[in-house]
Amino acid sequence: MKKPFAVVLASVLLSSALVSCGANEETGEGTDLKATITVLTNRTDVVSSLFEKDYNEAFHKEYPGITVKYESFTDYAGTVKTRMSTEDYGDVLLIPGGTPISELPDFFEPLGDYDEMSEKYGYLVGATYDGKVYGLPTYASVNGIVYNKKVFHEAGVTSLPKTPEEFMQALQKIKNNTSAVPYYTNYAAEWPLNGWASMIYSISGDANYKDKMVSDSSPFSPGKPYYIAYKMLYDTVKAQLVEKDPITSDWEKSKQMMADGEIGVLPLGSWAITQIKALSDTPDDIQFMPFPYTLDGKQYSLAGQDYYMAINKHSKNKKSARAYLDWFIEKSGYSDFCGGINAVKGTPFPEDLKSFEATGVEILTEQPAAKEIEGMFSKIDKASEVGIDSTGAVAKRIVESALGNTNESYDDIMNDINKRWAQGIKDVMGE
Repeated sequence: MKKPFAVVLASVLLSSALVSCGANEETGEGTDLKATITVLTNRTDVVSSLFEKDYNEAFHKEYPGITVKYESFTDYAGTVKTRMSTEDYGDVLLIPGGTPISELPDFFEPLGDYDEMSEKYGYLVGATYDGKVYGLPTYASVNGIVYNKKVFHEAGVTSLPKTPEEFMQALQKIKNNTSAVPYYTNYAAEWPLNGWASMIYSISGDANYKDKMVSDSSPFSPGKPYYIAYKMLYDTVKAQLVEKDPITSDWEKSKQMMADGEIGVLPLGSWAITQIKALSDTPDDIQFMPFPYTLDGKQYSLAGQDYYMAINKHSKNKKSARAYLDWFIEKSGYSDFCGGINAVKGTPFPEDLKSFEATGVEILTEQPAAKEIEGMFSKIDKASEVGIDSTGAVAKRIVESALGNTNESYDDIMNDINKRWAQGIKDVMGE
């Protein structure tokens, strides 16, 4: 579809204005660097307080000649991906989710060699391509389920579920014995449904499970991790252990409901703990548990990055941008603020994850894929249009089926995406 000339002209003028705004060049070396840099962020909630006040004050003490300006976006990925069609997308930015690793060199400045940087930093795999690192994790979080301890107690759930069967029993007790919603889907927002997809690591006990999928033409078949994980979602919705009308669910509302003891569980990364605790009068009720799956007597959870922070390869202030990036990751305290795990190896787990750690769960960390399949999972996911890697579309389809809003069964859905995945492998790998 062609855009009206006025819209195109406005876009061109906006791009020109943005480029001119970021055209200054830096001078100096080390802490004597002088420049004005622009940092793009998704944290619209704290940019005017934490970032522009606290962080700028602390950073300016170390680098008095660098002025930091922030731009924040509610639809961060969508907005920044559009900006990346030009050369103006800030100096420092978060790599938008779903960016194929093979495209990292097209947009971002290499930060160093993986072998060298991995000695100091963890969780680098998602921003590494061809042996080069293009981003550092703002923090890492672990996969699992946020739950309300008080709701569990009132429901009569005396121990954390370790199997899908025990999980369903716990949710049923919450429904029978309390007024809380056992599981809140957040269907309308879609992305929270991705929590179920991350369960594949707990089921397989393999942080690099996705690497196996590039040669598996039926990864959504019975008995395999994705099938098991999504079947839990389907069964939970089918048993009406969810909110009355998932279509009108509300993400911000769900956080307050969980904080107030009106929800039992939310399958999310541990990053959500601090956000929910901040809304609660009884923050100790907000706890985190491993996914309810036990493999050979052990439970597993993947520790993975939130956003990766990177440098625009077109930036005219790369030294200043790198100074800010390193300071933010290592000294700002942002990982603590988010209740996350610092990317610097050896940093202790945050306080909010102590009880999670005490369950004995084994933490998995992804390793680089073999050279011959590097980046292949994302390419197959994109070619197949399954959308596992970037959206909650599959999970949303499953919820629709379980609600009875469509005529397809759970196995119909799995068979369909199996076929599309197999075709994606052929299209990408020529097999």
